[in-house]
Amino acid sequence: MAIITRFSDKQLLVIEDQAGMRTQLQMSLSNLGFKKSHVVSNIKDAIRLVRSTYYDIILCDYNLVDRTNGQQSMALAECDRIRNISRCC
Repeated sequence: MAIITRFSDKQLLVIEDQAGMRTQLQMSLSNLGFKKSHVVSNIKDAIRLVRSTYYDIILCDYNLVDRTNGQQSMALAECDRIRNISRCC
């Protein structure tokens, strides 16, 4: 019998550049009940996913190796999403 948690229906994106931390986060989030998650290592891949998927939660490393921080990364993703919406309408 499957255990349903308050997180099991939430779509989650994790952006983390360190492989060991990505693995740890995946295990921890799975233990919390997250079933719908994507994990990427850079902002380029994150923006690609944000274009096509709605996420309830985005968990982003603050200091990414490409010298963007989490706040800058989310601003880029939001600008990209707005551009895509305006192209569609």
